Amino acid sequence: MGGPLRPGFEPVAIGPRAIHALAGQPHCSPCSPSRTEAMGEDHAETKDALRRRLRAARAALPPRAAAELGAAACARVLGLPAFRAARAVVAYAPIENEVDPGALVAAAAAAGKPVYYPRRTSDGLEFLQSGPEGLAPRWSALPEPLDGAPLSPAAGEGVVFLVPGLAFDPRGVRLGRGAGCYDRALARHSHAARIGLAYELQVVPALPEAAWDVRMDAVVTMTTLILALVLGVVLGAGALALVDRVRRRRVAELETSAHATAARIVEEARKEGDAVRKEAQLHAKDLMIQAKADWEREARDQRHELQALEKRILQKEEGIDRKIEAFAQRETELARREDALRAQERLMEERQTDIKRLTDQVRQKLEQAAGMTRDEAKRTLVEQMTDEARHDAARHIRQVEAEAREEADRRAKKIVSIAIERLAGEFVAERTVSVVTLPSDDMKGRIIGREGRNIRAIESATGVDLIIDDTPEAVVISCHNPIRRELARLALERLLSDGRIHPGRIEEVVRKAEQELDEAIREAGQRAVLEVGVHGIHPELVKLLGMLKYRYSYAQNVLMHSIEAAFIAGSLAAELGLNEKQARRAALLHDIGKALTHEVEGSHAIIGGEIARKYGESAKIVNAIAAHHEEVKAETILAPLVDAADALSGARPGARREVLESYAKRLEDLERISNSFKGVEKSFAVQAGREIRIIVDPGTIPDDHAAVLARDIARKIEQEMTYPGQIKVTVIRETRASDIAR
Repeated sequence: MGGPLRPGFEPVAIGPRAIHALAGQPHCSPCSPSRTEAMGEDHAETKDALRRRLRAARAALPPRAAAELGAAACARVLGLPAFRAARAVVAYAPIENEVDPGALVAAAAAAGKPVYYPRRTSDGLEFLQSGPEGLAPRWSALPEPLDGAPLSPAAGEGVVFLVPGLAFDPRGVRLGRGAGCYDRALARHSHAARIGLAYELQVVPALPEAAWDVRMDAVVTMTTLILALVLGVVLGAGALALVDRVRRRRVAELETSAHATAARIVEEARKEGDAVRKEAQLHAKDLMIQAKADWEREARDQRHELQALEKRILQKEEGIDRKIEAFAQRETELARREDALRAQERLMEERQTDIKRLTDQVRQKLEQAAGMTRDEAKRTLVEQMTDEARHDAARHIRQVEAEAREEADRRAKKIVSIAIERLAGEFVAERTVSVVTLPSDDMKGRIIGREGRNIRAIESATGVDLIIDDTPEAVVISCHNPIRRELARLALERLLSDGRIHPGRIEEVVRKAEQELDEAIREAGQRAVLEVGVHGIHPELVKLLGMLKYRYSYAQNVLMHSIEAAFIAGSLAAELGLNEKQARRAALLHDIGKALTHEVEGSHAIIGGEIARKYGESAKIVNAIAAHHEEVKAETILAPLVDAADALSGARPGARREVLESYAKRLEDLERISNSFKGVEKSFAVQAGREIRIIVDPGTIPDDHAAVLARDIARKIEQEMTYPGQIKVTVIRETRASDIAR
């Protein structure tokens, strides 16, 4: 290798195995067994000290300098014949400022060579085929491949290992992290080429060597031109050895030629390595000078920042001092006020003591005169007042309720009877499906079409679901939107009567059906306006009224309900002396928001009020529409009038259909609320839940308390239940006396 070099700047290192292979001599370790045993006791301590020193030196290397030195070393490896001729490359993920072999990995991948990375196992290391993007930390911070094909130890020659380390010496001895994982793994791949990547500061004159240490075939730093040539010859010698095994007759001639070539190449490499080493030393000095300048600039900037920070701290300290002085003055003032308050408190305590003493004397004299204590007198007085108040309240409540019930029943019967006598309507059950009758079951296949094209075209154009099942001569149209369901029915009936069913014809028929349906909706709205007798309604509101023809609420047609509510509201307004036309107009439009509940989120009452305001209705009409469910405060008498008309129309027997489960639950809730009161023996919900009759214990509930109990039960029902119309609460108290005649 030439003369001695300065420690830390060894440009190149050649493993003894490569040198002896070139020379045709058997390889042997420079350390004899006796020497190895003598050194074994000091190996651990020496290696640990070297590891600490070299790890600190490598960490202190500036990132920019480390990147440039690592790139130069990788460039040297790229020129090695062994690397170019390799069939596979084993790389590593750099940590703690190690030389980054990324350029070598990229070159190998570009050449189509498989790249392997180490992964820790319970037995040491295994090498899996992967790319840099497939690495991730597993047990520690070291990135490892998650999956990939393993490298077999039988791969033999043609595999190049790129090995990291903390230090190397000219013999190829490597100092690792101390676990011995790489030594055991490299021993299993004994025929592979081993190249150590390092900075020049990691190459030391000599390292302690143990029996299990595996030497490198080459150590490459920034100035590794010699190693590149020698390693190429080494692999060439390996190739010759392989040929030698095949052609044993030419062993002597090839061996002689290899000796001569190796001697000449080693001499040339030594000379060129000296030149490269000098160039690297100059470059390293430049990098050190640049790093020193960068450090000085950073220190100067930090010094300026510290000075500015000290200035701000001084300013803050001055402000804090001023605040402390102000706090001290306030504390003195507070102490003076506290002394004054203590004096006032002592005076107040003395006065309270005198008052308490006088009060006790007066109380004692009163108790002596009355013959009972204060608590007894208070309890007696409260009981008397409570009994008198309860008795008076019950009597007054019964009187007021009796008078109000008589008057309310008389007037309500008269008004409701007048309004209902003028009404007549037809009602249909609420449906979410429509049934189209077919002339024969053969039409089902034509509706479906080839590969389902026709049925998909109908569903896409109308937005409904067609259900074609085993029902004879019928097709079911299913959709929550009644307008779309009616559109699909009209289009399907026209297609069936025409007989031509294909996607083009379907789109044409749907367009015509849409025009007919729009005209039918507008005509329905105009008929409703004319029937109720109101004028000047915006055309868009008329169209929305027509859309209510296809909407149902609890099996009651919404358009018919609106017309019915308009007549009821008009009758009520006429009886009360109000504007009959305004009442009819507000009631007719009160459910207009239900026409858009599929398109707009929110309560239909609020939506209807906004639509009416948008299309020019008066403020009274808008408020009556928005407040008919008490979601908005009523501002005129029209709002409660429309609310009452809506309730009367919906609560008429037969107008709406309730689900059996909800009906039964309402009866159970009525009886549960009634039985929750003290003194109730039995309760019965009658008249379809419109009345609850309660039988009470006469010994617990007196006659005066029966009215109070009925009122309390009614209030609790209002708070806990939701129901249309009203519920009558009847409390029955019965006293029976019997005797036996003998």
